[in-house]
Amino acid sequence: SDSIPSIWKHPFAWYSRRLDTHPILTKAITSGTIASAGDVICQYLMFSSRKGKKNESFSSCWDASRTGRFALMGAVLVAPVLHTWFTFLNNRFPGKDVTSVMKRVLLDQLLCSPLFLPTIMSFLWVLEHGVNKMDDLVDHLVKQIPSAQIVNWAVWTPAQLINFRFVAVKYQLLFGNVVALGWNTFLSFRTQQQQVEQVESDNPN
Repeated sequence: SDSIPSIWKHPFAWYSRRLDTHPILTKAITSGTIASAGDVICQYLMFSSRKGKKNESFSSCWDASRTGRFALMGAVLVAPVLHTWFTFLNNRFPGKDVTSVMKRVLLDQLLCSPLFLPTIMSFLWVLEHGVNKMDDLVDHLVKQIPSAQIVNWAVWTPAQLINFRFVAVKYQLLFGNVVALGWNTFLSFRTQQQQVEQVESDNPN
């Protein structure tokens, strides 16, 4: 049993050590994995709900490039930004008392969230379409952001209250990633919904 790597014997302890020794890299891998998993779940749910799919398999319909875009978003955008943001919040308003927690939640939801959500959606858009359709990007954001922001507040305000009150700082992004499995599924659904609408507008008949 001594030959068994510690990652298999004590996975949480191994992960915790990696957060101490390589925090950003560890969080990047975790965020990328969970973001891509959310997209795969979304695509599978969309595939399962489709009518007339006959004998198609999910693997034949799976958009791997889109899953890759979500993985890249989680790894290179979400992880480093939120690692830095959570560190700032906890340094500026330390403690688990109600006042400190509420200050962190309010800043997170009223400052970071309205800026970060369009950043994420723009990031995914540019990865898919390049920089040649910026006018369409603006239209996309105007159409999608208001309802997405409302859902964001409904999901993340209570989640961050729990996160900032009860979760140790180094695990806060991990907690966020677990919540984000459902959130990324929602974002992926909005992205796929927009793609369907675009196809329908291009082919009205």
